[in-house]
Amino acid sequence: MKKLLILLLTLLLPLHAFGQEDGDTLETVVVEDAPEKPPLDYPSAFSTVLELDNFMGEYNTASEILSFSPGVVVRDYGGFGQLKTISIRGSSNDQVVILLDGVRLNSPVGGGVDLSTIPVHYVERYEVLRGGASALVGSDAIGGVVNIVTKDTTKPFTFASATYGSYETFSINASRAQKVGDFSYLVSFTHSQSKGNFNFKSVNNLTLTRINNEFHSESLLGKVTYDPGNGWKVSLLNEFFYDDRGVPGLGEFQQPDANQKDLRNLTSINISKEKFINKDFDLDILLFNRFDDLKFKNQEPTFGLPIDTHSKTYSFGINPTLRWFAPYNQVFTFAVDAREDMLINEDYDNPKRFTLGLFAGDEINLFDGLLLINPVVRYDVWNTRHETTDTDSGVSARLGVIVTPFDFLSFKANAGRSYRAPSFGELFYPNEGFIRGNPNLKPETSYDFDVGLLLSHPKAALEVTYFRSHVKDLILFVFISAVTIEPRNVGDVNEQGIEASLALKPFDFFELFAGYTFLDGEIDETGAQLPGRPRNKFDLRAVLDFDYVSLFWETNYVDRIPVSAFPSSKTTPARTVYNTGAKAEWKKLFFTFEIKNLFNNLDVRDALDFPLPGRTYYATSGVNF
Repeated sequence: MKKLLILLLTLLLPLHAFGQEDGDTLETVVVEDAPEKPPLDYPSAFSTVLELDNFMGEYNTASEILSFSPGVVVRDYGGFGQLKTISIRGSSNDQVVILLDGVRLNSPVGGGVDLSTIPVHYVERYEVLRGGASALVGSDAIGGVVNIVTKDTTKPFTFASATYGSYETFSINASRAQKVGDFSYLVSFTHSQSKGNFNFKSVNNLTLTRINNEFHSESLLGKVTYDPGNGWKVSLLNEFFYDDRGVPGLGEFQQPDANQKDLRNLTSINISKEKFINKDFDLDILLFNRFDDLKFKNQEPTFGLPIDTHSKTYSFGINPTLRWFAPYNQVFTFAVDAREDMLINEDYDNPKRFTLGLFAGDEINLFDGLLLINPVVRYDVWNTRHETTDTDSGVSARLGVIVTPFDFLSFKANAGRSYRAPSFGELFYPNEGFIRGNPNLKPETSYDFDVGLLLSHPKAALEVTYFRSHVKDLILFVFISAVTIEPRNVGDVNEQGIEASLALKPFDFFELFAGYTFLDGEIDETGAQLPGRPRNKFDLRAVLDFDYVSLFWETNYVDRIPVSAFPSSKTTPARTVYNTGAKAEWKKLFFTFEIKNLFNNLDVRDALDFPLPGRTYYATSGVNF
């Protein structure tokens, strides 16, 4: 009653706000109650936390798990170890920032982060923050942020598994975490490979075989934490990934000889001190270095000239953060983000960019937790060195509000401004006759707003969100002549939509999650739906869990996807894919058998009309203790 009276008083103020309760909610595939800290320490943002424990023992990829988040669409360029990128609320893949324990994985060359290069076994959870977030992480976060949180070194476990499946797909993993005195460590190794040459239906209704679709990859993550118990903590992480894959290209115009090799090594050191100076301050310092090496060859392409390119990128920097637990229920945060990005490729003339960001935020709790106000502002300046030196800057701001009148009901709303600086690929792509970069590009900017509610109960949770954004100076590769493609600022784009998710656990042995996204995204000048973005998307997962056996069922629906930016664009057919499986556990052992694309839908196509696999089978066995 006290909260209700306070709510009636606040309605007299010029405030329209919506929020989310951090209390008990349903433990299911999508966890809407945040962990100890909300994603990126921004509680008013609409976010989804995907706990990997819910998928333990299954053969899943990062892209398959992330696709369960409302607002998220994964673009799949051919299945089985091929390129997979993410879109949030209609964004391009360049407009989503992906972090690994807070370190940016996005390459300065552009193109977004390839989700196929992120193994799942060392991941504890994915934190998906939906909506513009440049005020939190800087450039590129027009659509949102995905923070990949690795497993905790202080929770001892041993896990080992082996998977074999269709098209000679094989994967093994061994992971171990242990605490020894003041030290704790995590080691995780994964090997995966597949021939990947599946059958698909062509546009002429012929059944063809996908060629040159094989891959193999190696991943090794090591993490050591030193915690002497006096408030100081030091954590060292090193993540290594390598893969070698064929690149078959578009469905009917396959490339039998194209090959790509990726290598990534990321090192970070995190130093934190609770009660720094005095009990009201916490300090956190993140230092990082990331190296990416990409080789691509296609000596006999179906179209164009032979390609043989080798790019190396280096990114390193420091991010100190000071948090002040101030009087009157306020928490101030101040941060500096300094980063240097370098591309070593003679065809691009070796461009470099230095970015400096300054961040300030406040979290204000009022009326005994009824009202939370979260304003943040960030200023970035970046210096790009190529043939000349160009300096630009961007201001990002965000205001979030949460109102919680009852323990089971909360409302929240956010409004903000975000931006994306043009990538090296868009600015300096070498002129190859049919494609080239454009050094005169302006940054993209966006203004976004979202509002929604969350109803929560220990056995059920419902979230409904409306979002809207306006993107200025959108960058797209377009034909500027009959034979030449170039990136241009094509004008403005309006995006709006609805996200809804429902989680149910009426009984201890049964849980269900359903998520739906509607997106209306149009280019102002032409009225065309944004390419690569479906209007409707629906996901469902149901689990029956008994003493020794659990059964699961998944339904994934994706609406038609426009292939180009023209009003009369060709679209991929709408698709529905069903997955099912069973897992048996006895003591420390487990065995899983699963079928993906159960009804062998060979009409499944994605992104730029890339075909995807039909029915596939996987068997996994292992130990977990």
